[in-house]
Amino acid sequence: MLIDTAITSTRSGRNADDLALYPSKVRTIVERGLLVILFTVLVALATFANRDALNQDAVSYLGLARHYVDGHFMVAVSGTWSPLFIWLLAALLSFGGDPVLIGRLAMAISAIVFVGGAASVFGRIENRSVKLAAMVASVLLAAEAAGEAITPDLLSAGLYCYACTAMVASWRRNSVWPPFAAGCLFGISYLAKAVFFPVSILVVTLSFAAAAYTRTMSGKTAATQCAICLSALLVVSAPWVMVLSSKYGGFTFTTISRVNSAVIAPPSVRQDYPTFSSFFVPEQGRRSQWEDESVVPSLRPWSPFGSPRSFIYSLETTLQNIPNVLADVRAYDWTGLSLIGLALFLGRSVLHRRSMLTSSLASFAIPTFCLLLPYLPFMTPFPLDERRYFYCILPFVFASSLEAARIIGTGLCGRKGARATLALMLMLLVIAMASLLPKQAFRSPVTAEAGELQLGRALAPSLEHLKLIGPIAAAGHYAREKARYLAFALDAPYNGSEDAATVKRLLQSCANLILAETDSAPDRMMASRHDIFSDVSQATPEVEALTRHAYIRIYWTTRRNEARCSPPPLHWAWHLWQRRTGEFSAR
Repeated sequence: MLIDTAITSTRSGRNADDLALYPSKVRTIVERGLLVILFTVLVALATFANRDALNQDAVSYLGLARHYVDGHFMVAVSGTWSPLFIWLLAALLSFGGDPVLIGRLAMAISAIVFVGGAASVFGRIENRSVKLAAMVASVLLAAEAAGEAITPDLLSAGLYCYACTAMVASWRRNSVWPPFAAGCLFGISYLAKAVFFPVSILVVTLSFAAAAYTRTMSGKTAATQCAICLSALLVVSAPWVMVLSSKYGGFTFTTISRVNSAVIAPPSVRQDYPTFSSFFVPEQGRRSQWEDESVVPSLRPWSPFGSPRSFIYSLETTLQNIPNVLADVRAYDWTGLSLIGLALFLGRSVLHRRSMLTSSLASFAIPTFCLLLPYLPFMTPFPLDERRYFYCILPFVFASSLEAARIIGTGLCGRKGARATLALMLMLLVIAMASLLPKQAFRSPVTAEAGELQLGRALAPSLEHLKLIGPIAAAGHYAREKARYLAFALDAPYNGSEDAATVKRLLQSCANLILAETDSAPDRMMASRHDIFSDVSQATPEVEALTRHAYIRIYWTTRRNEARCSPPPLHWAWHLWQRRTGEFSAR
């Protein structure tokens, strides 16, 4: 009753109180201008503050983008990493410049797309105050995310919002083009992040079914538009799916699940990411097998359907992850009104079979809840930075929480109550996002890795001057990331790491440069074998100072079995192009 009263009051608003919520065009222009200035300043500050921050995934994104720039298409294709963000990086890299700054520029562009997608969602809200408050929250989130990990999450979130808005807009018009446009946008969202391929199919199917059930449109019209939307999605997705299927030898739209399934498997068969737990020579043309771990022979994918015990374990993991996922959403909405509000908006339409167009957010409940489902079987209690997986639903969260607060305030105290509850909710959203900033600044892997990247870039000139350039590996967990970023700075192959590496395994790594923590077991072992390993940590005063401060040692060895250390051929099951993989070997 409270929801019905508040919605009716809003939709019938032609009196003086309602007109007060709709400012003049001049005020609208001023508000938008201030939002643009706020967004520009905050994104610039976030970019500058994190100009040296490069996360692990970004190394692979930049590496694959470099393959495109160099014309090595077959090496650039990877089922682990979605292509759209890589194409954006490749376009920017083609102009030259620092790869890290280019990654930050790509995140700024992604932030623009995200804010635009969020604005398209808020266009469905009739109350001006709710729109403005939601836009402020989205601008703050976009600026914060632009300074975090260089990943496609922000870009894909904006595209997903555009797609959902276009799908809902198609319900108002009995035409071919609106659902076709929505399907194309869903397909582009898949190119930005692979999880949107199954999610989009589920969202489109359920949304049009709900639209037909609630009499938002006739069943025949809903079926027709659903078919058009899904067809457009498949048309846009098909070329990349065909490329991946030819590479891996069967229908494939992503291979990230192969790697993740091994990581979240039961303890008896669980594996760490191969790049972090073993030595191996990357494929021809690759700087690291992190670019495509799904083809590593030692990787053993795990399936929850392999046995009853596996299925029970997967079901238990899914149930355990429900509060974890909800907690990550509530990190931005402390009141929890967003998901409750979306469920109530949708439930009101479904139970009373009322058009979902009569409620601002009923149509966005399905896209929100469907996106939570894929992460339940795979996610464990994850670190703070993994909340980026849910950027795509945060515009819906902001809009729902603010709209719910307005409805509660209107029902209890009228227009003045609505303004008070809106202001309170916006303040809570801002405080929630601000509360994450200190944790991001001091605990985030991105910030920690910024120091390791600076170390690698500081060591690189001295090692190049000494002509100590070759494949790099790490002995022990402590030196793992430092070795990886040193390889990035030197543009050298990274041959992985092992915690309990023996002399035999270190030689089998086929690496010339090996990093180890000072006074660790691998360090003492290599220091005792002068006939095989040479300590280059004291080669120059600069190298000595850097390695001493970082508490690592660098060893050089030339003991390599060249036949065994030759890069394996690039994996490609069905050759659509008559080219030899040798053309794509490392330069």
